[in-house]
Amino acid sequence: MPSGFQMTPEAQRWIEEARERYGPPEFAHVASAVLWTDERGPDGKLLVEADPTTLVDNQRKDPAVLLQGHDPGRPVGQVLEAEAFTTPEGHRFVAGVVGYYGREGALTFAELGLTGIDAASPLEPDALASEDRIELAADPRDLPPGWLDEVMGNAPPDAMHVEMSYNAAETTQELIRIALAFGALWNPFAKAVATEAGKDAYAATKTWIKSVLERSRQLKSPAISLDWDCRGCLTSFLIRGNDPAVHTAAYEGLAETVVDGASLVARLEARGMPPASLVYEFDSASARWYPSYARLADGRIVVDSPMLIAVMQDLPKGLSLGMRKVDIGTPPE
Repeated sequence: MPSGFQMTPEAQRWIEEARERYGPPEFAHVASAVLWTDERGPDGKLLVEADPTTLVDNQRKDPAVLLQGHDPGRPVGQVLEAEAFTTPEGHRFVAGVVGYYGREGALTFAELGLTGIDAASPLEPDALASEDRIELAADPRDLPPGWLDEVMGNAPPDAMHVEMSYNAAETTQELIRIALAFGALWNPFAKAVATEAGKDAYAATKTWIKSVLERSRQLKSPAISLDWDCRGCLTSFLIRGNDPAVHTAAYEGLAETVVDGASLVARLEARGMPPASLVYEFDSASARWYPSYARLADGRIVVDSPMLIAVMQDLPKGLSLGMRKVDIGTPPE
């Protein structure tokens, strides 16, 4: 924070009012936070380049999840509300109210009877349609020089790199997120791959994803998250580590897992519990994919096991809000 920074009385009142709107059982603990300040380095440049108005607007549309070490498989809580303020000295900052998940308030997939694929809910290709554009999102500071250039060098023509920005104090892994039109890529019955051109694009993208997995073996502790928008739910498939055998097994199991993911989203919706995000992880010990957790639109969380949620005393001091730079905006001139 800027030297001498203090929360303004206006911001403190806003925080107190906002905190009263949240609590158990959805969130075990509700706290205030400063999500961004206009603190500058010795060179006079912003330490975190962002437009506070854009940041707040995007938090209202799609609240950020608090992650342990910017790991999408380790949810800690989420931003509940955010607002921009200015100090009497002219410093701008974004205050927030965050809710931390608790083990006692977490639902489990087993308790809800949501285990296994529901054969009565077949995939409908049209319902799975999404943009054809491919995005590879990463924070360049986490990666070796030239690694991104190599990966993007043989990417499909419609692929683009989106820069991420993390605020974790330490980087324990290299997170690579790849946004894809999974309904077309992994469902063999999707109409998008019925044409020859579609089949060529399908094959090229599959080859590229394999190359990303191969190149991730050059990294110390990679985590590859393959993301797609399923009926408005960000559905992610997380592959950890740099073991070639794990990569192969995870890749081969994706086709079946995407069916399971689409079915799980539909079944949650049918229960009046629409999910905002859903994360699958590949377990190297059992060589299988499993749903790790779902974050519901109302803020609740459904987990494979309550032990996934870290208790407060186990949390590190520096948590992460991993956001694309486009979502935090460009500082106004």
